[in-house]
Amino acid sequence: MLENRILLVEDDDSLRITQVMYLEREDFEVTAVGSGGEALRRIAIGQYHAVVTDLRLDEVDGLEVLAAVKEKS
Repeated sequence: MLENRILLVEDDDSLRITQVMYLEREDFEVTAVGSGGEALRRIAIGQYHAVVTDLRLDEVDGLEVLAAVKEKS
């Protein structure tokens, strides 16, 4: 179901794991990635109700990720 699908983009492993655990307890289906580049690949092939992203990422930053979401939408 699209209404509960979230793409989480966080390059800090421990923070990403913690956020995934919290969101899954709240009944969200979470796809978690550790880089902006991986986020762009996931956005290209999938649909998400929301994208939660760190702004400071290597190579592709969070603003570029959000721009890709907006372009696809």
